[in-house]
Amino acid sequence: MSSKEKITKKDFRGKIKLLSNGHGVVEVIDYLNEKINIKKNNLNGAFHNDIVLVRLIEDSNNFEIKGSVFKIIERDKNIFTGLVFKDKNELTVTISPNQSKEIVLQNYTGELKDLDVIKIQIVDWNRKNYPAFARLLKVVALNGKKNSDYLYIINKYGIKKGKFQNKETDYFQSIIESSKKRRVNIENLLTLTIDPSSAKDFDDALSIEKTSTGYRVYVHIADVSEFVQEGSKIDNEAMIRGNSYYFYEGVSHMLPQHLSENFCSLKENQPRLALTVTIDLGFNGEVTNSTIHETVIKVDKCFSYEEIEKILMKNNENHFLKSLKLFEEISIILKNNRIKNGGFEIYSSDIHYDLDKNGELENIKEKESFKSHKIVEECMLLANRIVAEKYCEKLKVFRNHNEPSLFGEQYIKDLINSLESRQKNIDLPLGASIHDFINNINSIPLKKIFSLHILKKLKKARYQTFNSGHFGLGFKKYTHFTSPIRRYPDLLVHRFVKASFSNNKFKNNTEINKAIEMANDAEDNAKNAKNEYYNIKTLRWLHHNSRKKIDGIILEFKKEHAIIGLAASQTVKGVLKLNNFPSDKYKFLKSKTGIKGNKKSNIFKVGQKCKVVVDEVDFKLQKAYLKFSN
Repeated sequence: MSSKEKITKKDFRGKIKLLSNGHGVVEVIDYLNEKINIKKNNLNGAFHNDIVLVRLIEDSNNFEIKGSVFKIIERDKNIFTGLVFKDKNELTVTISPNQSKEIVLQNYTGELKDLDVIKIQIVDWNRKNYPAFARLLKVVALNGKKNSDYLYIINKYGIKKGKFQNKETDYFQSIIESSKKRRVNIENLLTLTIDPSSAKDFDDALSIEKTSTGYRVYVHIADVSEFVQEGSKIDNEAMIRGNSYYFYEGVSHMLPQHLSENFCSLKENQPRLALTVTIDLGFNGEVTNSTIHETVIKVDKCFSYEEIEKILMKNNENHFLKSLKLFEEISIILKNNRIKNGGFEIYSSDIHYDLDKNGELENIKEKESFKSHKIVEECMLLANRIVAEKYCEKLKVFRNHNEPSLFGEQYIKDLINSLESRQKNIDLPLGASIHDFINNINSIPLKKIFSLHILKKLKKARYQTFNSGHFGLGFKKYTHFTSPIRRYPDLLVHRFVKASFSNNKFKNNTEINKAIEMANDAEDNAKNAKNEYYNIKTLRWLHHNSRKKIDGIILEFKKEHAIIGLAASQTVKGVLKLNNFPSDKYKFLKSKTGIKGNKKSNIFKVGQKCKVVVDEVDFKLQKAYLKFSN
């Protein structure tokens, strides 16, 4: 009997995770070691993180195991923060644009308007897809008032803003002074940081020297573990928070602010404690030697990415120009080596949002990609890899990125085959095929679009207690060591490294497993919170600009609509229904990379530019619907 036959009649218990598209997944590691995928119409009223009983459905295949929620065993919570919408004579509450059942607010006679933010308690879940009933606990914010979107997000996602129990600042300053004595002092080494212009916490700094055999690179990472003792109140709170959250209207630090932005932060012209990874590289980028020491450093200058770019572009004489030119050299060498070893480069774009004093979106523009970004990226990747390789036997925290599922791999291969005009080397590993495919696209916008298509089919990088390598980077061993101010697992890695200096044992596996699970959940929470925050800001901007013509680019085709990137980005999106395309009977091109009309031979392809106007903004579904402009 095949493994598939053994499981067809079995029900599985697990925690359901709802995705941004409204579908769900349940991981049943012990039995299947795979995810069960659940379509929205098979959720049967399940909400995010509920404990459910899932029954497999018959059209599961080798690429995908499908299921349906048979029973909800335990609700994750009954209290939610949501947005109010008036529906005829009822007030409904939306906590997610894809929630599996409606929530009706009962017994409320006050004045509430659309998009007001409220906290509710479910008093009757009702069965399956029938509406749940809730009572009002608190009005969090009124629509249109300052910070209403921000208050909605931090309340919905449980992002803590409360203050830590702080120790006196003299106590933390004394740690720096007392710790200096046993550390390697490299305050005289020319050292710089490169960060966004808005940065307030500085995790990492860099130094470099040319040697007779190549380069010596110093990656200095803030030694947070010296200030945050294992098991302390600050440590426990940091583990619960998991990471820092950054919004335009406020920041929620993982650590107390005076640690994040002062004593731990590698500030300019201040003696600071660090763990320094010193790496000797040959002229071809090969690692010839590496060491890790507890150090005292002093940053000579905190640069923004833009400032570094200007120095490199103008080539003006500058105290740091020699170092920056060396960093530019090695960043190119290190990247090329990664690609040769199986890694690949995904093109992406970040968006800059200009907000006014009331938190309203004024403008959206794509952030520029600078050489300085590559310098920081390659140096951090190098340090993370060195730590993973050096302490692999003792380390219990890795940053793994597994190969895509069979379904994901097949999709990527089909996409490449449908668009490649030249004969490919079929023996190339998947990573190399992806790199060649993206690299051979001439248009930068198309590189970004098809990178996004591929990215959707890759698995998430996760923190785990065992090493399985990093598929995207092409590394056999990888961890994350370089962000201890804002990521709790990185702080754990620091503790493992420092424990190894004195051959001490650090933490048992049960505690590590708990911390890693919480950190992965916190990372997902931060990503979802950020996505929804900017999505709401974008919808308000589109609503305000609904009569204006907007530049668009076709990102992908779905069964009944196309996704259009707006404002020259792949992040700001709208929906253009196929019945709003010029009248024709359309069929999809290979891998849904375009549509072609049978009657008039109209052709629309992914990457094609267009002019659109906003037809409707649906805040409940968090979607903007578009039409072609005349």
